[in-house]
Amino acid sequence: MASFNVVTDSTADLNTEERQRYGISVIPLKIQFGLEGFKDMKNLNQEGWQQRFLQGAWPTTSQPSIGDFMTCYDRLEGPVMSIHLSAGLSGTARTANAAATAPLLRETRVIDSAMASAGLAYQVLAAAEIARAGGTLDQAVKAVADLRCRTQANFMVDSLDYLQKGGRIGRLQTWAGIKLQIKPILYLENGIIQVKERVRTRKQALMRLVKLSLAGGMPEKASVVHFLGTEAAEEVAAMFKSETGLEPEIRHISCVLGTHIGPGAVGLIFLAPNNLHGA
Repeated sequence: MASFNVVTDSTADLNTEERQRYGISVIPLKIQFGLEGFKDMKNLNQEGWQQRFLQGAWPTTSQPSIGDFMTCYDRLEGPVMSIHLSAGLSGTARTANAAATAPLLRETRVIDSAMASAGLAYQVLAAAEIARAGGTLDQAVKAVADLRCRTQANFMVDSLDYLQKGGRIGRLQTWAGIKLQIKPILYLENGIIQVKERVRTRKQALMRLVKLSLAGGMPEKASVVHFLGTEAAEEVAAMFKSETGLEPEIRHISCVLGTHIGPGAVGLIFLAPNNLHGA
C-alpha cells in the first residue's frame, strides 16, 4: 500500500496504465464548446475536440473548481501530494491549495510543477514511485523539486493564434508570426511560455527541437508530445533516436492544453543531465 496519495490534473497527459498502476487521482480541467461542456480527456479526446472545432465552435477552457478538489481529497485516506499544471498557465494549483487549506483530516501538500504535459508527468510519476516504495512526503517534495529544475520543454506551434486568443502570448509576437509565416519554437521558463526562436519551415523547426534537447548534453529521458500531430511527433521521435540512440516516449497532449497551442503542435520535453545542476 502506498504511504501517501498522489493527485494531479488532466494536463499531466498520463495514460490509463500509469494512472491504474499507481492509483493516481486525476482531476480534469474543463472545456466548453458553445453549450456543450466536457471534462478534459475524460469525456473528450483529441478526435472529439477536432470534430467540434471543424464544425466552427471555438472552445474555452477553465480550471477545476475548489469543490472538485475537495471532493477528491475527501475520498482519499492518508496524506496527499497534489501536483499540478504551472501556475503561470492556469489557476489550477492555486485552487488546489485553497482546497487543501480547508479543514481536512489529513496532510495535503500542493505542488506547482511549473510544467505541463510530460514535464508534469515526470514529477507525478516520481512522487508515485516514492509513495509505492513507502517513502515520505518530504522525500517526494525533494525529488519533485529536483525534477522541476532539470526538466526543459520546447515546442513548435503551427500558429500563434491559439495562444494569443487564450491570452498566453502577446499580440505583437502573434502578428510577427503570421506576417512572416514562420514556425515559432516556444519554451517554458519559470512556468511561463516564451518565444525561443523563429524558424522558417516546419521541417527546420522539428529538427531544432531535437538539437535544442542536446545542447546541454545527453538527456536522461525525453518525451515527444503532440496535439493532433501524430506524423510530426513520430518524425521528431525518429530524429531524436537517430541522434541519441534513446527511444523517446510519445504522449498525446490534453485537449485543454491543445486548445491553447493549436492543432499540429509538437513538443520535446526532456530531463537534463543531473551533473549540470551540481549533483
